[in-house]
Amino acid sequence: MVNVFLIGPMGAGKSAVADVLEAQGYHRYAMATPIREMVRSAFPWAVGKAEQRAYMQQVGAFLRSFHPNPILVHANTALTLAPVVIEDGRTQEEALWAHEKGMLVVVLDATLEVRMKRVLKRDGALPDMRTLADNTEQDFAHVRALRFDTEQKSPEQIAAEILEKAGGDHDDASARKTGS
Repeated sequence: MVNVFLIGPMGAGKSAVADVLEAQGYHRYAMATPIREMVRSAFPWAVGKAEQRAYMQQVGAFLRSFHPNPILVHANTALTLAPVVIEDGRTQEEALWAHEKGMLVVVLDATLEVRMKRVLKRDGALPDMRTLADNTEQDFAHVRALRFDTEQKSPEQIAAEILEKAGGDHDDASARKTGS
């Protein structure tokens, strides 16, 4: 099985699809795990996912400013778990890294209204406008890869299509930037 990299904005359904892939034998890895640990340590008053998100975006942006990107260096360890699904890609740089590692890059999205309903149900609160405007909520749109509208298909249907695609050649459009 080919390793899978899921990318998209909050509430797009990345974790729901990762749940299905995990049930199919994939190991699961979240690139946000080391960022979340740093935020919990540095900002202990930020409890709950909604409160932590803005801090996580700022810490993530700081880490992504380094070369090499420590988020990607840490994610390399997940590749030893093959097959692996990385469930929380956020940027073009991350998608290109995944493509270079031979992963099947998959973009998941839904309308803002549907995503916010999902986030409210999951987190108990909506993100503020600054959080929504963050690069990590926008950059996925520029990734050219296998795409799914998660309003149109269930996580099970999407996972089945990913597994079908992962069995064949996935080098056609995976993780190229728009216009390249």
